[in-house]
Amino acid sequence: MMILASCLAAAGCVGNSASERQDANVESSLQYDSVPCDQLLAQRNGLA
Repeated sequence: MMILASCLAAAGCVGNSASERQDANVESSLQYDSVPCDQLLAQRNGLA
């Protein structure tokens, strides 16, 4: 059992899954929910 745990840790499967990273991305983007779309577009276009 210890070998399996060490293999999963080495493969990056423990505590850093794709779904956890996606959840973090969703949480970090919640601040933009209250910003009007045209304002977000203007900010994006200003960066280009």
